[in-house]
Amino acid sequence: ALSHQIRKHFSQMPASEWAELPELAQLFNMSEATMQRRLKQEGINFQQLKNEIRRDLAISLLEQRHKTLQEISEHLNFQDASAFHRAFKKWTGVTPGLYRQLHGYH
Repeated sequence: ALSHQIRKHFSQMPASEWAELPELAQLFNMSEATMQRRLKQEGINFQQLKNEIRRDLAISLLEQRHKTLQEISEHLNFQDASAFHRAFKKWTGVTPGLYRQLHGYH
């Protein structure tokens, strides 16, 4: 699936280096419209996919106790830690700190 290929591609680099849709479509040798259409057929859009990848990376990084929330926020290319907190709570229903507590990663 295309979403799986994009997920694999993005997981190999920091979020700050993730291509936007036009560049990514070019990397995958297809037009933007084709990429959007194929993702839609998989039931997802590009922004949703990026958010899912960021969420999954955030969860993985939170499991590493030595990483601070600030470091995780920067790794995921958030402008500041509060933006990361808001996004994580939207994705999971809890703050990153509470997630760590609930899962014993503190």
